[in-house]
Amino acid sequence: MFGKRNVNNENDIEKVDSKGYPIKRIALLSGPPGLGKTTLAHIAAKHAGYNVVEINASDERTPDTFRQILLASTEMKAVMGADPRPNCLIFDEIDGAPAASIELLLKFIQGKLVPKNKKGKGQSEKTSDGCTRPVICICNEPYTPSLRALRAAAVIIPVPEVSPLRLAERLMDLARKEKLNVDFGDLVKIAERSGCDVRACIGALQYMGSANLKDNLSLGLKDTRKNLFDSWKSILTIPMNKGGVLTIPERIQNILRTVQNGEMEKLAQGIFHNYPEICDRKLDNVPMSLEWFQFYDLITSLVTYKQIWSLMPYTNYGFIAWHLHLARTQKVKLSYPTVINEASIIYQEKNSII
Repeated sequence: MFGKRNVNNENDIEKVDSKGYPIKRIALLSGPPGLGKTTLAHIAAKHAGYNVVEINASDERTPDTFRQILLASTEMKAVMGADPRPNCLIFDEIDGAPAASIELLLKFIQGKLVPKNKKGKGQSEKTSDGCTRPVICICNEPYTPSLRALRAAAVIIPVPEVSPLRLAERLMDLARKEKLNVDFGDLVKIAERSGCDVRACIGALQYMGSANLKDNLSLGLKDTRKNLFDSWKSILTIPMNKGGVLTIPERIQNILRTVQNGEMEKLAQGIFHNYPEICDRKLDNVPMSLEWFQFYDLITSLVTYKQIWSLMPYTNYGFIAWHLHLARTQKVKLSYPTVINEASIIYQEKNSII
């Protein structure tokens, strides 16, 4: 990969424009959580001589904020010392960004993004020949509908899952360097239980150490956070094993573990957003499920506005009800819930006009 290229072979020559810049200036790293995608992006950017500017795309929800960040990134300098290095933008959780923000990112790459106060003053829409800074986007689900335009303009680099044995071998190397007395079989089990989540395994080792690791494997992984799409699939899919469908008590325990390790608000939004595409043969269960959404909103409102935190555990029953009423055995195709955020943006814009 890093060897000398044969310049006579046209297939080995990277596609560049007339000025020598790559045609595709966005790298899209995709893969399950906890594999080190963000760390890999940081190392690659620093190794290439760039100053890293990391932004969580799912936190910066409004397009106006996203626009300001993109425009400011071309002018940002290191505060401490005279660092002449150019910036490399790293957008984490880009699959959680709304479609409007993705459109702004593509305009930024093409050199067509201008500040709002400069529009309509005789300035041309196209301000440059394109962004000359590298942009690295990181996501868990590259085929999220909101990323369709981004996929066409990016180089997609999948980060594959690691096998439990290989991960356990690496964890054993770390344990030796940290002088931890752990068993290789326990490391294999911890890798399997975490779903080969490297970050979760290292966190478990750091938290538990060598003491009682064998007896507390599940405790060591208590804070493991599943990918949102995995959590939605767990709630909206009926689990099965070799013996058939799992029993109701087993399914309820799975749902409670999923809710405990996830962000409840985003989990509820995702279920509400995706259920119309799933409940094709269970229309009779929809009214009951909607009543549970109303119950969930009531509880969260009481917790938020009146600080009655003792009611919060009751929201778990909503996820159990949604699973029992809406889940199906077939594979479900899910999408990120952007409608709520887009409606909120439109409401704020109309309200400011009034």
